Amino acid sequence: MANEKPFGFNSLTHGSHETSTGSTLSFYYTHPSRITNTEEPVLVLLHGWPETSYMWRNLIPTLSNLYSLFVPDLPGYGDSTPTQTGHDKLTYSTAITESLLATYSSPIRVVLIGHDRGARVVHRLAVSRPLFPKLSILSIILADIIPTVEYFATFSNPTIVSRNFHWGFLPNVALSVPMIKAFGISRFCKLAMQASAGANPEGAKNLFDNGSVDVYANHLEKDGVLEATARDYEAAAKGDYVAQVEDQKAERKLDVPTLVLYSAQNLGAIVDVAEVWKRWVKEGTKLEVKAIENGYGHFFLEEAPEMSCQLIIDYLQNLEGQG
Repeated sequence: MANEKPFGFNSLTHGSHETSTGSTLSFYYTHPSRITNTEEPVLVLLHGWPETSYMWRNLIPTLSNLYSLFVPDLPGYGDSTPTQTGHDKLTYSTAITESLLATYSSPIRVVLIGHDRGARVVHRLAVSRPLFPKLSILSIILADIIPTVEYFATFSNPTIVSRNFHWGFLPNVALSVPMIKAFGISRFCKLAMQASAGANPEGAKNLFDNGSVDVYANHLEKDGVLEATARDYEAAAKGDYVAQVEDQKAERKLDVPTLVLYSAQNLGAIVDVAEVWKRWVKEGTKLEVKAIENGYGHFFLEEAPEMSCQLIIDYLQNLEGQG
């Protein structure tokens, strides 16, 4: 993907940066020479598992006409090499922040937008933003997650555990990686995505358009990528979990305007998403929580790209109006 622009990425430039984490981050971005309004924030788009930055293909053409974009592959995913200092979300946040600062003049005004694993990086980066003083986080948008601690708490329900088996399976890296290889990495990737997709037929068509799942599967086939993504989940069950427990004890909560979008069919069937997030956002901080209906599933950003894009734009324009 680094040598030829993927579908939907024509408006962006490809770049890479060697970070202190050991990861060389691969990303697409709006070149600084094309930025005419330096007051506009850079939108940082972070993908989930088992995807790559390609998941944003149908949103980039519209968003790039309105905002500057920074769209990386998470460390160890896609064309980004794995971190060498840990796979926790703070380490991923460090790699992404360093790459942003190497690309744009600081201080950088950003809106962080993440889905799935990427949303967990966004959550960590926003909570730990005092560690990144050259990054001005104006707002965050989280797609189809609740905090890691809260998600593990739902596993007392056997139905939820069976639907989300990979949370317990992938962290056992010594077993999960060779087992997936034996099963077939590409086959595993495609079946895993189908399992979390929604029931909307148009959504399913959009999810698999322009060879998306083949792109994700092909990247997982590359040396080290499958293990790196499994290490991501291993970190969730260890360091990321502990860090969030400590956050709550210390009353370290989100204190930037936050929009949470979630699939009513997926996450909404498990928990009261709004009630959960109220416990993790500082009192007085703007929090909006919106359900995505009409049978769109976990991958609604790909299943319903036009609707998702408009929700993001409407939120950002309203945020600007209030500013």
